[in-house]
Amino acid sequence: MKNSLTSPHLQHETFRLYPPVTGIPKYTAQTPQPLTISSRKHLIPPHTMVIPQVLALHTHPAHWTPDPLEWRPSRWISPHSPREHDRQPTTKLDHETLKEPQRGTFLPWSDGAHVCPGRKFSQVKFVAVMAALFRTHRVRPVLRAGETEARARERVRGVVEDSAVRMTLQMKDPGRVRVRWVLKEGVGRMSGGSNDPC
Repeated sequence: MKNSLTSPHLQHETFRLYPPVTGIPKYTAQTPQPLTISSRKHLIPPHTMVIPQVLALHTHPAHWTPDPLEWRPSRWISPHSPREHDRQPTTKLDHETLKEPQRGTFLPWSDGAHVCPGRKFSQVKFVAVMAALFRTHRVRPVLRAGETEARARERVRGVVEDSAVRMTLQMKDPGRVRVRWVLKEGVGRMSGGSNDPC
């Protein structure tokens, strides 16, 4: 891949297609609230519950082109010139920033005054966990008898896409896929390390 991918790119793209919460209940205030959709103005009555459908926003072709239904973390990379920094860039990552989507098109933590208070914590935790897990290992599906690696990847994707909303978005039957941690090439075995399936 031409651009460098970091944990924030992976997290944002994963939450874009698989948001933890698919609908965010909001209420209008004590007065009617104007809403404009495709240049048509609507008036929402006071004390009305409105539930923006997060997945529809996250995959709308007007905001997520090309291929809005494809998992593509590179869509979050925004190159910038060295002039935008006080210092000269020293690495490829110094030339890139996390792209900010148009307001109202990416809501995995909600938005506005009622944004999730755990947003920053979850972002930092995601980076830390991903760095720890994938520093020395990769995860691979456990192959079934006669199954190819490509077929196993298709099976995993099918399980991931077979999701349902309970309290949060969840795979219906994650037990249909077993994975194993595989030591990266060129990395010595850690004490207590294992390639056993989970």
